[in-house]
Parts: sequence; C-alpha cells; structure tokens
Amino acid sequence: VTILGSDAASDQAIKAARCALALKQIAPTAPMALATGRGVIAGGWPVGEAIDRAARLVGAGGVDVRIDEVTAGLLDQRFVVRGDEAGLMIAGERDVVEVTRTLLGKPTPCVGRDRELAMLGALLDEAFGEPMAKAVVVTGAPGVGKSRVRFELLRRLKERGEAVEAWFGRGDPLRAGAPFGMIAPALRRAAGIQDGEALEVRRAKLRARVLRNASVDMVRTTMFLGELIDAPFAAEEAVELRAARQDALLMSDQIRRAFEHLVAIETSVQPLVIVLEDLHWGDLPSVRLIESALRNVADRPLFVLALARPEVHEVFPRLWLERGAQHIRLDELTKKGAEKLVRAVLGDKASDTLVARLVEQAGGNAFYLEELVRAVVEGKGDAMPETVVAVVQSRLERLEADARRVLRAASVFGPAFWRGAVMRLLGGATRDTPARAWLDELVERELIAVAANSRFPGEQELTFRHALIREAAYAMLTDADKKLGHSLAAKWLERAGENEPIVLAEHWERAGDPGAAIDHYRRAAEQALVAGDFAAAAARAQRGVEHGAAGEVLGALRLAEAEATKWSGDFARAARCGREAMALSPAGGARWFAAAGETAEALGKLGDTAGVVAVGEALAAAAPRAACKLAARATPIAHAAFQLFNVGQFQLAQTLLDQVEFADEEVSEPGILARIHQVRSSRAMYTGDAGAYLTSELAAAREFERAGDLRYACMQHGHVGYACIEIGAFAEAERYLREAMETATRLGLSHVVATSKHNLGRALQRIGHLREAESVEREAVAMFVQQGDKRLEGASRFYLGEILVECGDLEAGEREMRRALEMALPPSQPNMYAGLARVLLGRGEIAEALAAARRGFEVMEQLGALEEGESNVRLMYATCLHAAGDKSAALEARRARERVRARAAKIADASWRASFLENIPENAATIAFATRLGV
Repeated sequence: VTILGSDAASDQAIKAARCALALKQIAPTAPMALATGRGVIAGGWPVGEAIDRAARLVGAGGVDVRIDEVTAGLLDQRFVVRGDEAGLMIAGERDVVEVTRTLLGKPTPCVGRDRELAMLGALLDEAFGEPMAKAVVVTGAPGVGKSRVRFELLRRLKERGEAVEAWFGRGDPLRAGAPFGMIAPALRRAAGIQDGEALEVRRAKLRARVLRNASVDMVRTTMFLGELIDAPFAAEEAVELRAARQDALLMSDQIRRAFEHLVAIETSVQPLVIVLEDLHWGDLPSVRLIESALRNVADRPLFVLALARPEVHEVFPRLWLERGAQHIRLDELTKKGAEKLVRAVLGDKASDTLVARLVEQAGGNAFYLEELVRAVVEGKGDAMPETVVAVVQSRLERLEADARRVLRAASVFGPAFWRGAVMRLLGGATRDTPARAWLDELVERELIAVAANSRFPGEQELTFRHALIREAAYAMLTDADKKLGHSLAAKWLERAGENEPIVLAEHWERAGDPGAAIDHYRRAAEQALVAGDFAAAAARAQRGVEHGAAGEVLGALRLAEAEATKWSGDFARAARCGREAMALSPAGGARWFAAAGETAEALGKLGDTAGVVAVGEALAAAAPRAACKLAARATPIAHAAFQLFNVGQFQLAQTLLDQVEFADEEVSEPGILARIHQVRSSRAMYTGDAGAYLTSELAAAREFERAGDLRYACMQHGHVGYACIEIGAFAEAERYLREAMETATRLGLSHVVATSKHNLGRALQRIGHLREAESVEREAVAMFVQQGDKRLEGASRFYLGEILVECGDLEAGEREMRRALEMALPPSQPNMYAGLARVLLGRGEIAEALAAARRGFEVMEQLGALEEGESNVRLMYATCLHAAGDKSAALEARRARERVRARAAKIADASWRASFLENIPENAATIAFATRLGV
C-alpha cells in the first residue's frame, strides 16, 4: 500500500506504480493495491480514506496490482491498465515511444523540412506562450513526408522537457465519416480504454482520466463523454442523460459541451496537443468538435495539428478558417534534401551519378525515394516503375508468396489490423501459424509496425508503415478475394466488438452482401444524427434504403432521413420521408409519433394545409390509444399543434394540445415540461394573451436549458424574442434574437437562423434601425426561398414591405406585400391586408384601401383568432371607414380600443402591460384614434 501527498501527484503515482510492479516481480502471488490520497499519521501508522480504499482493493484479489480510480487518472499512457468487475489494475508498463522511421535498419534523417518545422514550432510556441488555441492543417501528396513532420515536431517538443498532453486520432478509409471516428479513439487511447473491455471497466477508466486534472466532480461531463467513446452510464438518476437519449440532436449538443469542458480542464493544467492524422479520411462531427473547442476555449494552450492529403479541402471546405487555422502545404523535397537522405542511407556506395538518378526518379517524394534506395540495395535499381504505387507493388511482388498473402489479408482491414484477424482471414485457428511468423518478419522488413496500443483486448494491433503500402497490397487482391476478405473481416470485427456501424456496413457492402449492411446503415444514420452530421445521416439512411430495406427497418431509415433533412432545411424531402416512415411504423408507437411530428412540421413549412390537417387528425385519433408514453408523444403533438394553429385549424390544434397538457401521466422530466409550456404558449398567442404567451415561452426556455437541450433552447430563445415584440419590449427582443441567431449559426440550424433574422428585422424596425432591418429581412427572405418555406417567406416579405414603406419606398413596399399575400395562409392574411390598406390610403386610394382593410377584417372574423396583427387589422379597418366617410368608423374604433384594453388587462405584469399599451405603435394609435373620434 502506498499513500501519496498532493505535490507532483502524477510523478509520484508513476514512481509508485513502477515500485509496485517491481515488487510484483519479487512476490508475484502476493495481493497488492495502490491508492492515492491524503493520509494522516496516527500513532506511527497511516490512516485515512486512501488506506481504506487500498484495503478494499487488496481484498479483491488477483495477480495484478489493484489501483483506485484516482491513481488510474494520474498514470499516463505508458501503463497498461486493465479492469474487471472489481475495479482497475496495472498489468505492466509499455514503451510509448513511437518507432523512429528506419530504412534498411538505419534511422533516416529529417531532410528538407526546416522551414515547415520552424513555422510549426513558432505557432506552437505562440499557442503555449500566450496562451491561445491554434490549429494548423498540413497537407501534401501521399509519401511527401507529413507523418515525418509530425514526428519531428513532437520529438522536439518532448526534448524540451515540458509537461504536455498529447491526443492522437487517425483517419481510416473504411471508417471515413464515422461520427467522432477520429476524436473518440483519441480519447479512448488517452484513457487507456480498449474496445471489447467490460462496460464497468471502460466507465472506471474514463472517470479516472477525467478526474485526473479536475478540481471538482465532473459527473455530467463524464456521462456524456461516455456516450462519445462507447462507455455509457446508467441514466436512472441523470435527468440530462435521459433527455438526451430521447433526442439525437440534444445528445450531439451535450457531447460537444462535455468535450469542450474536458479540453478546458486539461488545458488549465498543461498544454494540450491534438494530432489528427489522415484527416482526409476523417469525419465532420470530429471536425466540428475541434472547431467548437477552438472557439470556446480560445484563451487556453491548445494546439491542433491536422495532417492530410490535398483532397481534405474537398471533404471539409474552409477547414477551421473562421477559427484562424494556418494551412501549410508540404511541397516535394528539394534536390539537396533528397541527396542528403540518399547519402545518409547508402553512405560511400552512393556515387554522384547514382544519387542524381535516384533524386530525379523520386521527383521530391520522400517515400518514393526511400523505396528507390531500397531497390538499389536489393539490386533492383535499373528499371524503376514511374508511379509510387507501382514502386511499392514492385517491392511487394518480390516478397515470398506467403508474405504477400499476409499483407493482402491485412490490407482488407485498412491502415490498422490485428494479428488474430489476419490469421483468421488466412484460415488459421491457432496462434502458431505461418501467418504469425510472417507478421513478425514483415515488421523486421519495415513494411508494417507494432502499434503502441490495441483497440481490442488481447489482440496485438499492427499498422502499415505507410498508407501507400496498404493501398498497393489491397490493389493486388482479385475481386473475388476482396469479397471473401471483407466478409471474413466483418464477421471477425463483429465478434471482436467493433462499435462503428459504418465500418461493418462498408465491409458487408464490399463483401457483396448489401442486405447484411442494411441494419448497420440504420445505426450509422442514427449515430450521425446524434453527432449532428445531417448530410451523413441522410446519405447513410438512403444507402440502407437502396440496399433493399423493408418493413420497420425501412421505416426507421426514413425517419432518420426525415429528421436529418428537416434540420438541414430540405422540407420537401423531409415530408416525403416522414410520410413513408409513418406508413411503415406501427400506429401509436413511439416511432410512428416521431414520424408524424416530423411530417407535420415539414408540411407546415411547405404551406401544405391539407397535409398538416391529415397528420393532425391521425394524431388526434391515435393519441388516446397510444402504445407509448407521453415522453414519446409530447414533442410530435406540440409540433403538429403549432402547425395547425398556423394554418387556422384552431379546434384540431386545441384537441391535440389537451392530450398533452391534461394527460394522466405525472410529468417531471424537463423536456416534457418544456413541451407543455410550448402548448400553453401556442394557445395564448392565438387567444391574444401576450403576457401568458411570453411567460410560457420563458418557462419553456428554462426547461429546455434544465434538460441541457441547447438546440431547442436556442429555438426557444427565438420564440421568446418574438414574444417580447408582442408586448413592445423591442430591446429585449433584439437581445434574445441575436443570441438565438448566433447559437443557431454555430449549431448549423439554418431554419432557426432564418426565423431569428426574420423576427430580428421586425424588432429593428420597431426600434427605428430601418436600414439594418431591411438588410436582415432580405437575408431572411433569401434563406426561406432556399429552404422552400413558403409560409415564412410570405411573412418575411410582408415585414420587408412594411420596412420599405417606412423608409419611404411605397412602390417597393407594396410590391413585397402583394407577393406576401400570394403565398400567405389564412391566419397571416388579415395583417397583410391591413398593411396593404395603409399603403393605398397613404397614396389617397381610399376605396381600394377600404376594400383591402375590409377583406382583412372579414378573414379575421371568420378565423376568430390571429397569430399577430389583430390591433393593426381593427385599426386600419376603422381608419379606412373614417376616410371613406362611413359613420360606422366610430363604432369600429371603439371596439378596437376595447379589444386592445381587454387584451392588456390579461397581462398580469404591470410593466409588460404598460409596454403593450404604449410601445406597440398600433395599440397606442388605436387608443388615440378612438379618443380623437370622441368615442
């Protein structure tokens, strides 16, 4: 048992671990435990909580050194930490130093990269010295030397003796696009987690790693990092985790916040370097996580180094440019640098003629040059192929037949593979096979290397020394061999515990068995939704459909596609997919309700009144006999009811709302409470209760925040902004709407950005900032046009028209208002007719103005309620009657004033009530007009 003090705790833990391992060599069967904490010496004996923990660990038994989570968190990656149901243990110490690149057994010098390394060193010093978060993207052709630059930079950093944490993620062609496929493995490595370990072991290692540098408990952060790295925690006592597991996009937001928090904690103790190699095979969610860290921990010593082929700019356009990322292009080696490398390896054998020929043939490609040198030494240097892959293949073709078979089998898995996997593909059932011996030989021949860590427990992981070696080996497979290899690889990975569905889907597809890939594509689509990668989610769902999905699996794929396309603003596709998902899902089940909600929302955005009503009626019929709980019904019903209000179907909307608000189930979950508040806000908006409307919208926002749902909290802040406009609190409206717009932009919610801009234009107009209001409203119109949202395009054009009229451009304003009326649904028409009447009256066209005002008044009376503009409609009708000499103007003016006062009387807050009466122009004008007429 060892008790450590708090000073330099990590160094002390490492020393203690080494001592414990040394003692274990002396007494291999003795139970041992190592705990870290504060101790108290009492009567010559140490006592305290750490001793108690150590005693409990000793009692767990086993042949390894038992450790507590505090100790595990203090140890770095050089220790092999394992676990069982009783806890964690040290199984030994590994060599974590990366193998130096060798050629013919000799370490090769780093040549021709002084300029690039100097630039990287300066940027790294700036990041650590300021401190500040920095990202650098290094691109270059295959074989040009990107990995060597990374190795040299980190080697030099290590030689400086500074305490620096480094995380490594690597792209893989078979995992390309897998959500968090680069970040999750990096965090698993940092925590010493292997794929296939018991869940409790993964949880314990993650807790230990997160707590290493944390001064406070990090339960929430640890929980959501567990979702990221496939170490999920139980959600019984975690409200936020339960809510996130019901909402893929909420889960994405929570994971992002947890990652940012972890980076903030890590960089508060020491600088952090995140290396992403082969990013051209990376994934958008990992890229976005890095972007959010660069933005939100910008004042911390964080250095992100990404290395990729030039096509990375096609995969991830404008990669981190908004975060100030530096882009460095690695050109071919200079002639002098290439000559230096050749002479360093060949020594005195390198004649000037030979060196010149090799340098010319290599064309500045470092890997190509190494292969040419190797060919010379092997006596094959007189007739070199002219392409890099051909050079590598020519080398592979000179290998023994069994060696080639081993490399071809390994290449099926990608850049990384496992000893047992290769042996299985080659038919080996035991560990004593020719394949095993050839793997060791290929390590010696510098074609493959042993990885420092393995993703799967008990399986040695190996890697190709260069991506081109893997590509050349894979190209040597016949089509039949590829199909068989990928089939065997998929089966091996499934048994080994592969947790990336896109990897298994790719293997089964390449195996020529697309049917086996379907369910993996479903999981991959849902996983991409969790990661917020909407394009990938839709694409993977579509691939599952194309491979012949049917029944409920097809329904699940279409539901994922509907949700993904809705968030990306493609409402027509979302509506089609939602309808198909409804038809394919059991009526009254959770998936059916979810599909109905997505369909109603998309149809409402498209202005399809009949479609919204049909979905609403189906929900109304299904809800009383629903087979799922309120948690699964509340959100879809709230979405559908809101759309029904928008199309004037108030009674049907109210029927749906009653089924949520007055459900028999007891409600405590913040996500459901938020939906109930949204239900109340919708009813208040259409009954003219501006105070209750704002109160309910604020309450919904608070509940979404309590649930940790940043995405819907962002949307809700936009709703609060609009509700503030309705009581005349225009400055507060501007603040909420700008906040919503900024957050929605960061989260990629294009339709929330558009809606926030739309209402911000209105708020700015009310404040008097007309030119900015016009600019913002035009941007909103353009976004709604692109998204196909006819209802909000019309609403935005109407706001724009009013802004233009107020700017003095009556002709342009009238034109926008008439275009708005052409696409408006009935609940929006009355206010638009009133606006048009004001323009016509201003030009002296009294009869036309009265006709427009009367039409708006009549539609309002037929509907019985409006989303907005009731005061404006009544005021313009009375005003136009008065202008036309109609004596009923006084009566309508009095009725208008009474209605304004009645609505104000509903507002409990005195300041809100005063704002409603005084700050909203049409309300103040209504009272003044009635007074002027003496009524």
